[in-house]
Amino acid sequence: MSSISFNNQIEVFKSLGYHFKPVVTKELLQQDIDGEFDSFFKKYLFSRLYNFFGWRGGYFFINFTKKCIWYDLEFIDTSDDYIWFMKRMEAITQGEIRFDDIEVIVDKKGVEFIKFKVNGHAKKWRLKEKSGRYFRFFFSKVFIYS
Repeated sequence: MSSISFNNQIEVFKSLGYHFKPVVTKELLQQDIDGEFDSFFKKYLFSRLYNFFGWRGGYFFINFTKKCIWYDLEFIDTSDDYIWFMKRMEAITQGEIRFDDIEVIVDKKGVEFIKFKVNGHAKKWRLKEKSGRYFRFFFSKVFIYS
């Protein structure tokens, strides 16, 4: 199985409906790869290529596809990251999950909340404590309670 080339892996993903945007080239992918291109993808069969389908980068900082998201939850730094993530979820579900009226507010005590509607249902969630620790359950709540 380790002999499956990058191009063959691409063909498998294409058969499943995953396509890179036309501006995503091997050269663009190479910028984020540590080591030799083909060996990298043979070593991490399908998994690393799948990560790249959810990647964003390049000169114009584009999303590589409209089909998936790769996001390291350890690096949610600002409230805008939540908004970006929600808009990406809406995009990859092709509108099946809709986020509207997204607003980040801060109360009198300095605690941040995000208000939004998901598929027409109003939500308001606390984003972080005054200490700055983010609640990791945010992402699962969108789907479980929407």
